[in-house]
Amino acid sequence: MKKKLISLLMIPILCLFAVCSFHFVKADTELGMVQVNLHTDGQLENSDVLKNMPITLTSTTDASQTFTLTCEDNSNVIKTKKTIPLGDYVVSFQLPKNYEALSGVYTNGPRTDTYVQNGNVVTLNEKYAYNMIYINIKEREEPQPVEKYGKVEVNLHTDGKLVESDVLKNMPVTLVPKEDSTKTYTLNCQDDSNRAELVNVPFGDYTVNFDVPEGYEDLGGNFGTSGTYVHSGTLVSIDNEYAYKQLYINVTKKEVPQPVIKYGKVEVNLHTDGKLVESDVLKNMPVTLVSKEDSSKTYTLNCQDNSNRAELENVPFGEYIVSFDIPEKYEVLDGKVGSGVMGNYLQNGDTIAVDSEYAYKQFYINVKEKKEAATDNGSQNHESNENASSSNDSKKQESKDPNADKKKSKSVKTAVFVNSLFFVSLSLFTGILTILFYKKTKKS
Repeated sequence: MKKKLISLLMIPILCLFAVCSFHFVKADTELGMVQVNLHTDGQLENSDVLKNMPITLTSTTDASQTFTLTCEDNSNVIKTKKTIPLGDYVVSFQLPKNYEALSGVYTNGPRTDTYVQNGNVVTLNEKYAYNMIYINIKEREEPQPVEKYGKVEVNLHTDGKLVESDVLKNMPVTLVPKEDSTKTYTLNCQDDSNRAELVNVPFGDYTVNFDVPEGYEDLGGNFGTSGTYVHSGTLVSIDNEYAYKQLYINVTKKEVPQPVIKYGKVEVNLHTDGKLVESDVLKNMPVTLVSKEDSSKTYTLNCQDNSNRAELENVPFGEYIVSFDIPEKYEVLDGKVGSGVMGNYLQNGDTIAVDSEYAYKQFYINVKEKKEAATDNGSQNHESNENASSSNDSKKQESKDPNADKKKSKSVKTAVFVNSLFFVSLSLFTGILTILFYKKTKKS
């Protein structure tokens, strides 16, 4: 009986225990939904920030119980299903590099929520609605560097001294920033002072570039007690707002090697009919040498006497055109000089080369007097005189002699005979002279 009573008492105790156990299990496993909204400067905007920023919820009672929430699009909103147990959680997230989290509250009608910071604890207690988590961020404003500017002055020295010239005026100096070679700053000199200035040059390191004008070269070196001349390509720093950054460049005139000019001697010989005879022909016939390289340079040989020779020294090496004007009653002959060993006689416009410092450059000109023209003139004058004389005689005979016609006929026949005899004699004489001249030429 006693055992039966105990058994009856155990039934309600077991039922109470079962009910209590069911209640506690049910409470521990209640689940909720979570929604995370990411605001930018208090506004929900589309972007890929939350897409790249997973949110982690870690239970405060069990650190092994964590949930990672991710956004699959650019909505910046995460919504979960009813899968997260209700309770307190630590919110963790890693902001992108160029963003920072903002504090404050978000008011939406009667509802007010506090923006969650990384490491804050939130409580999930809504069984049937979303447990809202709001995060507010803004793009980090990078502090803009304070731009400072300096002043630059360049001084151009010639052989270590500042002298007036147009060198720097024709030699702009350019500063190229080391960080950004697309930005350049150029110093231009506007006068002959060889100084140039430029203001508002940003602080920084610069490469100095310049091209030295033709005829000059960059010297470099030191000046004063501590100064150093800069070269093209030198690196300088602009780091003072008030004092000029002084740059010094040193140049010198380039020594151009002078060409070595050699000089020769020239002699001209004037022959008459192949022989050197004394006359005043060359004395009245200056011979000019005209440089082929520079026609403005001429050298004239003048004969001072009747020797028909002329000499000239200090004639620069080179090729020259021989120029001369023959006196009116002469003409130029060509051919070989003597047996030809000395070359050929030159004509006006021929070229000679002066290329020896020691021996004379000899050249020869051959002329002859225009004798044939003189003989023809003489014969014509003689003939005209004869005709005039015979005409006068005939007129006199007509006036004195009554038989004028007979005498006139006789005088005409006489004149014809005399003229014929004269021309025969002249032809014989010319033939003899031609034969003699030919023999002499052949022997020479």
